[in-house]
Amino acid sequence: EEFQELPTLTTDIDTYVNTMRAQFISKGGIDEGWEAYVKKLNDMGLEKLLKIRTEAYSRYVSVK
Repeated sequence: EEFQELPTLTTDIDTYVNTMRAQFISKGGIDEGWEAYVKKLNDMGLEKLLKIRTEAYSRYVSVK
């Protein structure tokens, strides 16, 4: 289940982060737009992505 969700979450979030990074650099507005940026990331499933990656890392480390 994690493996199926990971590509979608990663692609969507990475695309949004890269777009907003370029916008913040070229047009500014990071102070005014930060809260909306973070909210959008959370709405896109950032917390779920972090949970999946954290759990995967924990499993990886426990195997060593």
